[in-house]
Amino acid sequence: ILPVTYGVCNVMKRSFVIVISIIVFGTAVTTKSVAGITIALMGVLLYSTVKYREDSKAKKLKAT
Repeated sequence: ILPVTYGVCNVMKRSFVIVISIIVFGTAVTTKSVAGITIALMGVLLYSTVKYREDSKAKKLKAT
């Protein structure tokens, strides 16, 4: 696993834990916390999309 992939998985795990904690413990949700979780998840989505596209390009180059 690449270090960046590990970091992205860690962000996903932390975001999941935060959301579950909010639900289970009834923690008050602020605009700042929602923004932080949203930014983290968007970063994960962006990384995953770029990684998938790069892997697809690399496979196409190997095939030719």
